[in-house]
Amino acid sequence: MSSHFTVVYDACVLYPAPLRDLLMHLALSDLYRARWSDLIHDEWTRNVLTNRNDLNSDQLNRTRQLMNANVRDSLVAGFEYLIPSIELPDPDDRHVVAAAIHSGASLIVTFTGERIRDKIAASKRKGMWMGGVPPLGYDVVNRQLIVNEAEAAIVRRIFNEMLTNGSTTQIAAALTAEGFTTKAWVTRSGQMRSGARIDKKFLYKLLRNRVYLGEISHKGNWHPGVHAAIIDKGLWGQVHEILASDGHTRSVETKARSRTDALLRGLLYAPSGERMYPTYSNKNGRKYRYYFSKSEARFGAESKTYARLPADEVEAATLAQIKNVLSSPESVTGVCRFIRKNGAAVREDMAVMAMRQLGNVWEQLYPAEQHRIVNLMIERVDIVPGGLKVKWRELGWKDLIEEFAPDSIGAELVETEAA
Repeated sequence: MSSHFTVVYDACVLYPAPLRDLLMHLALSDLYRARWSDLIHDEWTRNVLTNRNDLNSDQLNRTRQLMNANVRDSLVAGFEYLIPSIELPDPDDRHVVAAAIHSGASLIVTFTGERIRDKIAASKRKGMWMGGVPPLGYDVVNRQLIVNEAEAAIVRRIFNEMLTNGSTTQIAAALTAEGFTTKAWVTRSGQMRSGARIDKKFLYKLLRNRVYLGEISHKGNWHPGVHAAIIDKGLWGQVHEILASDGHTRSVETKARSRTDALLRGLLYAPSGERMYPTYSNKNGRKYRYYFSKSEARFGAESKTYARLPADEVEAATLAQIKNVLSSPESVTGVCRFIRKNGAAVREDMAVMAMRQLGNVWEQLYPAEQHRIVNLMIERVDIVPGGLKVKWRELGWKDLIEEFAPDSIGAELVETEAA
């Protein structure tokens, strides 16, 4: 015999699957008459879809259809006229109260939203992962983010290449060409979710995600997490200085660095801090290359702040410093110490052997390869009284050392090219 005691299920108690299953079991036992509305269905299914990327609307629609079909007279309709006359602290709750009044319900099965929100907030303040698609570089184990080393290497590569490259377009294209994707993961129900193609939007989101600093977000605030950081604060700060710059400026600089007609294009600076640009002139059938200041490039020779420099001489002086470093174990050791000081690990013996390998074949490398390596090693070259001051790119050095270490692919390539 069916009970005349009527209750309305609020959307919040239908949201968690285990609680929904329990309430459905009780509804089918005829201990009371359970009621809900399409608006209540809409609310809980919408929230589930927002927070559970592993589920889709077809699955949830199937669930609501089964609920309606198996619980007698469960669906409340025709109550909408009551909603405007109901006053509540949260206007979004009025439809639930209206459904309860219209169906003659004795009570509404719900729980205090503030308790749930506070519980979630407290868990996040403790650094716990509270659901959703895990970020690339981590897996979820017992509500904690655990570093996935293979994916973490991709994340570190993206941050490092943002320093040496600066182009999310080129980074995305390279990662896609190598077959890398966004996070692929297994849901709690055991379903496999494949990764998608990496694009600029994904990269910008990744580069701004403080989860990689070991933090957890809740309502716009970041709290220390219990998971390990993948990116150190030094690298994070350097990348975000780049991200803070104008996108058009970064694009122009990236295109400039990609051209190989001048070894120091985009790297050479006058004593005033102005960038020096490559140019050339033809005289008696001979080509003469120079670097000239930005002010001269923009406003003409009468506005120049520094004299033109013969390109061959300034490039030769820079290459002399590079060759000195490549051939000097003491210099490589100094670079290694500088790299370690900035938070990266590198073996000095491996570095010395790698740079010696590269130094032996430097003259045989194609200009494009020399240009790539120079941009990897050097952040900028400043003209100072009496010569040049080279600012090395420490993270680029780390990549270069690993690339040309003995038995590496890079070492084999330079040996082949020099043969």
